[in-house]
Amino acid sequence: MAHTAKGEALSAALSSVPSTSSSAPESSPDLDTSPSIDYVGYEGIDWNRLSGFSIRKYRKRARTGWVWEHGFDIEKNDSGHRFWLCKVCHGKKATITHMYDAASTSQANSHMEEIHHINKGGPMLPQRKKQRTLFDVVDLDSNRPKDQALMNAFISSFEPLRFQHLLIRWVACDNIPFHKLETPYFRDLMAYANSAIADSGSIPTHSTMRDWIVRSFNCHKGVVTELLRRSLSRINVSFDAWSSRKFTSLLGLTVHFLDDEGKFRTFLLGLPRIEGRHCGENLADRVSEIIHEYGFEDRVGYFVTDNAESNDTCLEDLGTELGFNKQHRRLRCCGHIINLVARSILFGTDADAFEEDCQANKEIQDEVRLWRSKGPIGKLHNIVHWVERSGQRIERLHKLQSIENTALGLEDKTTYDVVMDNATRWNSSEAMMERGYMLRNALDSLIQAEVTEWNQSL
Repeated sequence: MAHTAKGEALSAALSSVPSTSSSAPESSPDLDTSPSIDYVGYEGIDWNRLSGFSIRKYRKRARTGWVWEHGFDIEKNDSGHRFWLCKVCHGKKATITHMYDAASTSQANSHMEEIHHINKGGPMLPQRKKQRTLFDVVDLDSNRPKDQALMNAFISSFEPLRFQHLLIRWVACDNIPFHKLETPYFRDLMAYANSAIADSGSIPTHSTMRDWIVRSFNCHKGVVTELLRRSLSRINVSFDAWSSRKFTSLLGLTVHFLDDEGKFRTFLLGLPRIEGRHCGENLADRVSEIIHEYGFEDRVGYFVTDNAESNDTCLEDLGTELGFNKQHRRLRCCGHIINLVARSILFGTDADAFEEDCQANKEIQDEVRLWRSKGPIGKLHNIVHWVERSGQRIERLHKLQSIENTALGLEDKTTYDVVMDNATRWNSSEAMMERGYMLRNALDSLIQAEVTEWNQSL
């Protein structure tokens, strides 16, 4: 009886194990003494889809590797060979059973990364779609010898240093913000044009581009210094100080001379930041530093500056240091003189005070009265700004121009916007007046229509 009871208990225990191949023994000497340990990690497995496989038998060597967290450790009954079975695919009841030899987990690793985008660190960040290259567009295949030769010739024709030089020139000459080089759209464009650009790491970050430009400047500095040394004429200097939009004080210094071949040359030698006030002594220190840096202190010619009193003081200090008479070497900037005359004609003798009034915050009505006091130019300013404050007025102005063009039978049907002036900058006022004169008929019609509507509303 005792023997029969033990047999029934063993039979019941074995019957609870998921079904395996019929060739599996009724009892296994490798079973652990704990009847539940073999089931750990096999939750959710469907043995009906795994004919001929069973739970792996006990091994002294424990399984290792992150990939086992995502796979079942199963064993082929007839050979005893171990396999890794993908839990995700098995749970989704995929048509193909994804299992790989457990002797090496490299295939299982690849499966998890490529199919499920999971690696040792967990879920992988989504990778961007591979950028199509010129080779893809023209359907070149490196497996074909002729295509391979074309691809090699094309790739080898790319010169990273030449590309770097052209990129520096573009960024510096067109004032391209350094951060634009880091946008994915620019990088996709470059990769599409030539995959070798991206593959060779030729697209820099914003900080690298800055370093490239500084290095390029220093490389060319010696060339400019040599041209200055061999010049046929004295080195004439023009400089001016101003503040940027971010209130950074800068000093721009430019030289003008004849090189050793008699060719007229102009170079911007420096754009240093000015610490402190724009006083003459401070300006003289910065100008002197640049002159000595390029080594032409004994060949200085004439100085061109505007009429600010600080420039008089600056040249007095430089004359004392470099040994020249300020009265003999000081030239007044003609452009600055013309600007002063034009502003006086347009806005009166005290144009600076008027500019300060314009920049002060005030109500629209007060601003209109201020400009109206300046005569015709002020009235045109008010009209232009009145038009620009309304999208409907702008649209009506264009329609009035179209009517006029049709009535006159003009071939050119182009319509134009008004041009707004920039406070008291005389050249912007000139542009505003030229456009206003060109649109005078349309502007008169627009104003008349506005007056009529206003009178009818009273």
